[in-house]
Amino acid sequence: MEIDQYASTQPGQPLDPVEIFALVNYKRFWDSGLAKEMIDGFFAKLPFAPPMLYLDVLNAGGGNFSTGFPDGPLGGSEQTQIEGMQAIADYLRSKGTDLGTEGNRPFLGDNAQGVPRAGYVWLHGSGFSADDYSVITGGNQWRLASQHVYGNPGAFNVSPVASTRVGLDNVRAHYAALLAGRPGTKAVADLKTCRIALRDNNVKDEFDIPGTGDPFRGDWADLVNNFYMVSIQELHHIGNRSVRKRFDSISHVHLGRYTLTGPEGTVTVAVPDFCEAEWARPGAQKAGRLMIEKPVTTRVSAPRAGRYALKVECFLGGRSDNPQLGVYVNGRHYRTSEHIPIKGPGGTAHLLDAGEIELPAGENTIGFDSGVIRATWTDGTVAEWSAPLLGTGFKAWKEDVVFAVDYDRMWPDTWSGQKKIYFFSWDGTNRAWKLPADWGAVPRATLYPLTPDGRGKGVPLAIKDRTISPSLLPQVPYILVPENAMKGATR
Repeated sequence: MEIDQYASTQPGQPLDPVEIFALVNYKRFWDSGLAKEMIDGFFAKLPFAPPMLYLDVLNAGGGNFSTGFPDGPLGGSEQTQIEGMQAIADYLRSKGTDLGTEGNRPFLGDNAQGVPRAGYVWLHGSGFSADDYSVITGGNQWRLASQHVYGNPGAFNVSPVASTRVGLDNVRAHYAALLAGRPGTKAVADLKTCRIALRDNNVKDEFDIPGTGDPFRGDWADLVNNFYMVSIQELHHIGNRSVRKRFDSISHVHLGRYTLTGPEGTVTVAVPDFCEAEWARPGAQKAGRLMIEKPVTTRVSAPRAGRYALKVECFLGGRSDNPQLGVYVNGRHYRTSEHIPIKGPGGTAHLLDAGEIELPAGENTIGFDSGVIRATWTDGTVAEWSAPLLGTGFKAWKEDVVFAVDYDRMWPDTWSGQKKIYFFSWDGTNRAWKLPADWGAVPRATLYPLTPDGRGKGVPLAIKDRTISPSLLPQVPYILVPENAMKGATR
């Protein structure tokens, strides 16, 4: 009797005797040569082998849209299905492409070199890059600052360019305006805070794809901007085979209330009363605590000007080796407390002594965030956002090379085998950039703006001491290549 080794509901039980209609016999698909022919044809259409190819749904258990076991007219067994999928996976990897799957696919196993055939797992699971992907939930409005730090592959999708001629004309007009120095001014959710455009569910346009669940807006220009803000770094790390070593997550600390004690007594403020999501506010008020997933700003009236002792009631909502809390007073960063000794999770409240703050008489704002958001990677890259509530203070670097400062970006291409660097700035910049060490012998380069019709007019730049100071227009992607390296290229 054949045992189902990989069933998610009843592992180790006999195979389901019910006949399952099989769309394809993977082993026959491979043995026939058809799979190889189709893969070769697909890769022939690509400018380079992708660093990671995502295989959606793929499994041998008959669930979802899987092909199921070929128990009927196609013959074979679960094992032959697995053998066929392993052969196909090995061939895809021979193209220089790592594989990602929707969930754990242990039946794919390791190849002859002992490397997992599918090392990356999307959204859930434990591939060798589990830290890179298990924490990613797509464009979640509560974690916008975090997405700059650890990346968000959910914004990889930058197509379709347009589904109609009118749509494409609009995109071309948008980039023509940018290149003429007129950045877009349309109002989009959360652009003012973290420069990430979230889908506005009340607006429907030709770019919306029903049923995708994509939390980002469908507008093509917004998706491009999101890509350069929070996604291209994932390509950089994947190309380097670099995975996250550490991530100081958010939302571990919950706040109950705080007190301000001054010359005329004590004022108490309940933080849940200021929960921004109206639908969530009653629940937070009932629980008496608010999870700090995104920065929160409260208002308090001081009876007179003076110094006030600030004490904050903190709870621990999840396991953390470094509970943090950032405190802001009237729009200025006051203090970030780290390693707060809160008992929990599920323990009693800890009363944090946040020190004394100076307040003028009348209304004041006291803000809180989850502290410094920090991530490190196995290749030595560090990304850190020091003051999330202010929307500034972000930096990513490795040794003497800085990849990002606030909303300016420089990410070297590590994935295509081509020598190039991508630049992007939300507000425009002339800042100096130190290039990676492998550009040390390159004396001159050309900077090209990228548009829907390919690269624009190139600007020659001299490189001195591995440093350049390009003039970047707002919201225009650029690519830097060694002089004469891209003749005839289109991207």
